[in-house]
Amino acid sequence: MYANGQGVDKNNKAAIYWWQKAAAQGGEYGNIARHNITIVEHNNSEQG
Repeated sequence: MYANGQGVDKNNKAAIYWWQKAAAQGGEYGNIARHNITIVEHNNSEQG
């Protein structure tokens, strides 16, 4: 939601915060959350 601005203002820091919480829980969604964090951090580093 935060990463795409669905129903809220777009906020990558908030998205990463919640994905980190999900990743700490483990399981399938935790793996997806870790992947999403990697993508957002990579995109942020490319934008400078």
